[in-house]
Amino acid sequence: MLEIRPVKSIELPLLKGFAPVEWNTDLTEAFSFHFGRPYFHPVVAEQDGRVVGCAQGLLNGKTGWLGNVIVLPEFRGRGIGLALTQSLVDFFKAEGCISQVLIATKMGEPVYRRLGFAVTSRYIFLKRPECSQLNQVFTPPDREKGSPLNPLSGSGSYR
Repeated sequence: MLEIRPVKSIELPLLKGFAPVEWNTDLTEAFSFHFGRPYFHPVVAEQDGRVVGCAQGLLNGKTGWLGNVIVLPEFRGRGIGLALTQSLVDFFKAEGCISQVLIATKMGEPVYRRLGFAVTSRYIFLKRPECSQLNQVFTPPDREKGSPLNPLSGSGSYR
């Protein structure tokens, strides 16, 4: 049976290998950075005692941002991504958000369209080869300095 529920802190290490390699991000690190903050709403999909998917919501005033909606490859095509996304949509609605936004991959776009999301713009992601190791530039002390971005997450998530 599928259950969508908040992430437990002890489960954060389980998320390490969830993100696709090309995202160049460690979800354990990204989720840990925000974990326990009032604006952060991380959820997992658990099936038969195994965490098979995750997603995160970030509250910013009356706007909710959905991100890192990921389902393990062997569990895709079963509606788990839809269930994770719907749980965040419902959470943001209950929080009084009047706007919900996300950046979709080609794989995720049909899921989001089914839930009423519409394309508002397109992004082009560029990378300079000599700057591909951004994780070496930014260190955990940035958090204490009050940096508005979490460069370690690879997602440009606002704090």
